[in-house]
Amino acid sequence: MKDPEIHLLLPILLLTPMESESAALIEGLSSVLGSPRQDSSRPEMQVFGDRVTVRYLGVGKEPSGHLSAWLSSCSFGTVVLAGFAGGISQEAVSGSGHVLARIDREGSPPLEFPQARWWAEALGLSTGKGVQVDTIISFPGEKNRLHERTRADIVDMESHTWMEAIGKAGVKAIAIRIVSDAPGELLPAELQAFADPDGKERLLRGGMALLRRPGTLAGFLRLLPSLLRARKNLVALGRHLGSLLREGAAIR
Repeated sequence: MKDPEIHLLLPILLLTPMESESAALIEGLSSVLGSPRQDSSRPEMQVFGDRVTVRYLGVGKEPSGHLSAWLSSCSFGTVVLAGFAGGISQEAVSGSGHVLARIDREGSPPLEFPQARWWAEALGLSTGKGVQVDTIISFPGEKNRLHERTRADIVDMESHTWMEAIGKAGVKAIAIRIVSDAPGELLPAELQAFADPDGKERLLRGGMALLRRPGTLAGFLRLLPSLLRARKNLVALGRHLGSLLREGAAIR
């Protein structure tokens, strides 16, 4: 059987909603490609030579309003949308990685990515179906009802809108999500306080939001092993992508 191939056109943009997700990918990439260069005028972007740029854009669908125009003005050959997401099917356990073969959003045509199978095989991940929603899905019951209605594996707040915008810019793209909270786990809504709308990390503000409600803090502590597992595997994704680039195995 022919080895799986990832069809990458350089340079590559790794796009995430949050600074913390970019930081995890950069940690993995740096272990293989060396330290990135950061432009002081663009703190949301870090660059590894002329091959890879990592940028966080902000949480939810709104930041995509300028994404297509920005990409059209750049020279990226491939965009990889990566980051954390909620699991809503039994296959989406905490820490598992899923290359999205289809992304749904209510009121919009589904987006399909047949190349997801090759990406999944090359990266040792699973393929899956994603669904975009407008608000955080916190409770196991909500996750179960959403899965029953959509048959999706993964839920997030930006994949459909962002991938649609990237497609309008004419750039090849794929979405990869690491599960931070499994179907049976509660995701405290207060975790949104850990990031600004533009994705900038706010650890102090997030910690204060948890401390104001002891019950929420307890829920966060129960979820913490899953969050750490997800971060570890997002770092591993960055390392794997860096290795493929260094070896030239992913470039066709």
